[in-house]
Amino acid sequence: MSNNTDADRILAELEYLWSLEDAVRKFSKKLDEIHADEQYKAVWTLAMVHGLTYQGPTYKDEYASLKRIMESKPDSEVRGDIKGVTKG
Repeated sequence: MSNNTDADRILAELEYLWSLEDAVRKFSKKLDEIHADEQYKAVWTLAMVHGLTYQGPTYKDEYASLKRIMESKPDSEVRGDIKGVTKG
């Protein structure tokens, strides 16, 4: 395997991971917005007033773990530096 092929494969993997990171951050931000929305909260309040409580599965622990992972990522200029590299 040549270095160029290795570099291309690594760059493709990094670009995939960066895209995944961007999508996860956007999804997390949207979930936070929904959870803070008064209309969303009102649905749960209305249900409780009518004697209904949700007993199904939740994602609280998994979401907290995801947030911890996202918050622990160190700031890095590597992403910009690597994206600026030209192939060839």
